[in-house]
Amino acid sequence: MLYRNFLAMETEELLRSHPVDGAVLMGGCDKTTPGLLMGAFSMGIPCIYLPAGPMLRGNWRGNVLRLGLRRVQVLGRAPRRPA
Repeated sequence: MLYRNFLAMETEELLRSHPVDGAVLMGGCDKTTPGLLMGAFSMGIPCIYLPAGPMLRGNWRGNVLRLGLRRVQVLGRAPRRPA
């Protein structure tokens, strides 16, 4: 929690030092995600958070969560996989 708060303070100071109207934040673990968002929220500017890096797939009620590529498959841009 200490490092998350340090990152939040660092993010807020960095955003204050530049005259920006919004921010795109990139992070990839359970400490950087809330730290970056806390810093942007305390700054009071709109932000978009993009998760980056390798992540494990999720499961919900025994079903594997996917990336939602079925729309791309309908357009014919991705090879079809058996269901």
